[in-house]
Amino acid sequence: MLEPRRRRRRDRGRAHPHPRRRSRLCGVDRRRQCRHRRARLDQAGKTPVLLDVREPWEIQRCALDGALHIPMGQIQTRLAELDPEQEIVVVCHYGVRSNSVANYLARNGFAHLYNLAGGIDAWAREIDKDMAIY
Repeated sequence: MLEPRRRRRRDRGRAHPHPRRRSRLCGVDRRRQCRHRRARLDQAGKTPVLLDVREPWEIQRCALDGALHIPMGQIQTRLAELDPEQEIVVVCHYGVRSNSVANYLARNGFAHLYNLAGGIDAWAREIDKDMAIY
């Protein structure tokens, strides 16, 4: 009787299966990242664009004041609303969607990008404890 052929793992011996696809924005300590973003937001004259890529129902539950809300699914069509030379902090719930959007923006010529590691959830738990958590 024939046994099913086993697939051979392609990523043996490599640190990451797709080194070119690995995000250059991920891997930052969550607490340090939130505190660093807060410090940057508090600096006078240096106000980055807060790009919130969550869905409208998520923004109704909790939102950052002054954030530009563009859901992740609309980024491609609304790309012209963003300035490629401006510093942009991309935010979502946990930091996964914002990391994808930040990488997409980087591939489209945006240079000054930051992903808020841990997302709005980490911000609410570590910085603004009065913010609703969902």
